[in-house]
Amino acid sequence: MEIYAAETRNHPQLQGISSWERPKRYQRYRDLFEEQESIRTGHVMLQTLARAIEDMPNVTTVVYSPGPLVVPVEAKYVRDIIPRGVANSNRSFMSQFFLQDRSTRELRFIERKQHGIHHLIAAVHLTQYKGIREFRVERLKHQLAEGQSLLSVPGTEFTIFVFDFPTESHMEAGKFFFRQLHKIDMMLPLRRPGADTYCFNEASENCLANFKTLLAEATELQELALRIPQWHSHAEYIGRELGFTNVIFNHLGLESTWPRLRKMTLGGIRAKEKQLHKLISRHIDTLRELHLGVCALSSGFWANLVDEVVYGCTRITPFTLLSVYEDEVNEMPIGQLPHEEQQMWLYRGEVRVNAEGQRYWYEPGGNVKSVYARRLQPDVESAADADIAV
Repeated sequence: MEIYAAETRNHPQLQGISSWERPKRYQRYRDLFEEQESIRTGHVMLQTLARAIEDMPNVTTVVYSPGPLVVPVEAKYVRDIIPRGVANSNRSFMSQFFLQDRSTRELRFIERKQHGIHHLIAAVHLTQYKGIREFRVERLKHQLAEGQSLLSVPGTEFTIFVFDFPTESHMEAGKFFFRQLHKIDMMLPLRRPGADTYCFNEASENCLANFKTLLAEATELQELALRIPQWHSHAEYIGRELGFTNVIFNHLGLESTWPRLRKMTLGGIRAKEKQLHKLISRHIDTLRELHLGVCALSSGFWANLVDEVVYGCTRITPFTLLSVYEDEVNEMPIGQLPHEEQQMWLYRGEVRVNAEGQRYWYEPGGNVKSVYARRLQPDVESAADADIAV
């Protein structure tokens, strides 16, 4: 009650309320909170979603939206408490949240904030509904200002900890859900639960292992877009490994084969050249479109990959590279180079087709090195508007 009363001072809508009115308003808040908690922790939400799925047999897409949504029917009940969607509207919970040790509060945050999608996946499994073809995860659109915590941004970001499955039944439900998917478009932050720092521990690796298992189950997949977003600019992370002893590629299930895969987009992925070669080779009969952005090679050259796609036996068009880089430049980690020089080694380009139907590699030029510069001659600048024809 004391925390609630203190926090009401942060909201103009609650100013001027007499002290004798506050207990009544707090009681309404507590009743609503307890009602919502019973829905979350019991089977009410699961059964409600299951009935909804049975009543809507034409649903084909699931979208995870991290931002808060206004529900008009609730407006008259919550307008005198704390308006829905206001940043820091969950301060009461957060005030207690930070009184706990890190491991306790992270587990609590995961349970309360990240497990909501479990109810939907379980409902799909419960009803054995096979109509879901697309799963899309939207990015949290709010950018952190300097010194701002992720906790002060409204909404709940989808992170790897969504795949924290308490029981084997959760995993079975997830497998069923992923088996039906034809399209996955997912932002997958590796951030610490409820914070803006990265998290690498046994729990996060278990969640990655679960995700890897589920992605391998998606044998009907035709389109895959998987991005590991970086909260800060990529320049701050160039040359840094994401906390694993090996490349992140190994932990994402990208060694799988999807017999129907036609389009792939990868962002923020760190891999070895040979891993990307094998990925393309496994899907050479089906893959027609490939986009790679802010990806790093821990070994090898992007030029070799370009040659395979453009001049090999693939039929991949379009193929684009956007701000991809190699870990080392002239035997020096790229992250140790001056910022301006780092930017020069962020390759970009695309496959184009000329009037004769020939495929060629096009680079926009400017002050950026050609993708071939390091492999052929380290000090060669890219020519402006360089076209490398067949």
